[in-house]
Amino acid sequence: MSNSAFKGGISQVEIGTDNSVVGEGSSVVVDINRDVLAVDFSEDMFRNSMSGVVAVANVSGWDGELGGVQGTEWVTISFNAKQYVDGEEKPYSITQRFKVYKVTERADETNQLTVYVFHFTTYQFLIDSLKFEDHLSNRHIGPISTQSGQNTGSLTNQDYGLVNKIFDVAGFELDVGVQDEDPIDIEPTGNWINYVPGYLDDTKHTRR
Repeated sequence: MSNSAFKGGISQVEIGTDNSVVGEGSSVVVDINRDVLAVDFSEDMFRNSMSGVVAVANVSGWDGELGGVQGTEWVTISFNAKQYVDGEEKPYSITQRFKVYKVTERADETNQLTVYVFHFTTYQFLIDSLKFEDHLSNRHIGPISTQSGQNTGSLTNQDYGLVNKIFDVAGFELDVGVQDEDPIDIEPTGNWINYVPGYLDDTKHTRR
């Protein structure tokens, strides 16, 4: 039986604007030793996601290079770690991108600095938290899914697949790499579906 032990640390923290993941906007790599003050992660055994906070000071002036902080940024953290397997040291590296959903700002008047505290989560948490009935507020009587890139339009377009609408609402187009132009390929189906939002469903109400 092999015995393994893992230890590691953060090698890089990159902060990018909301549209940086699609090759637009801008991003900056902050100085680990000068700017990053603290990083904390939290997990929930009942969710397939991870959340955390990172406190970053503007010692190096990275916020000016970024063009300001809006609270909608992406935080990409690289872990450059070591893994020991049967006493042998092996490198282990991983990079994970998180979505910022909240940012707090406080002034350090003593050092004349600004400290930003980014609250972030894996993108899956945002998807899981969506209430689709709040967004897909219109009845859908049409195809379950249509071919990616075809029959696009508003959420009221009955020729646009329900699955496609859900992906649009969830904002999956944001979760792409710079080199990925169309990472999601939705296959069309021949079946139709009658989707009724909760507040329109008469079966949930008692009539007299």
